[in-house]
Amino acid sequence: MDVLRFVVLAVSMTLGAFSSLHHESIPPAAARQEPPAPSKSTVVYVTDFELEVVPAKDEKPPVRGSTPAPPAPDQKKKETAAEQAKRLVDGLASNLVKALENAGYTVHRLRLSDPRPESGVRIQGVFTQVDEESRIRKAIIGSGLEPPGLQLFFSVSNLARPDQEFYEISGPKSPDNKFGPIITVSPYAPVAKFEVDREANDQALRELSAKMVADLTELLQANPMATSQ
Repeated sequence: MDVLRFVVLAVSMTLGAFSSLHHESIPPAAARQEPPAPSKSTVVYVTDFELEVVPAKDEKPPVRGSTPAPPAPDQKKKETAAEQAKRLVDGLASNLVKALENAGYTVHRLRLSDPRPESGVRIQGVFTQVDEESRIRKAIIGSGLEPPGLQLFFSVSNLARPDQEFYEISGPKSPDNKFGPIITVSPYAPVAKFEVDREANDQALRELSAKMVADLTELLQANPMATSQ
């Protein structure tokens, strides 16, 4: 789950002008000074990352009035598609909130039904898969196509400025419904890409959250005006 890249591009875009950031270009800790802690007045809103779910063919509801047979003592209960997606989305959001708080940020979880705040920094993202033609598509859990790895695109935007989507739909779902729609990630938004295992446990999600907070802090330090009006 190493960070593959952290691209910060654009002038007069969502967060203003940034120079590209690459983890491999950061000098060893012993050779550089520790950066200042982020301002505790920086309010960060964490949205649930997008991950589509379709029921798997073998996930049939029990017949009304019947009682499912209890699993064997040594048999691990298999997650349904909905349970797996909930574990990834909720687990990542809750760990990200904790990591941001530990880093000194004021943080709130922003639900889809919540009104859009007028200021602050919003973190959002989307889980993706790569199809047979190397196109990036929104990931679907329970589609029958279950490779172990997913990609996660993570973006930051300034809520004080007009919305600018960090990706756009550029093609339909696959005919067999195994892949979500094709997406194109904007080259003008601060975006990082991570690899995520479908079976990632809480420890793995906690480590991933720490990397995301480090990227956010580096971004805001590189551009102190990022959260300005």
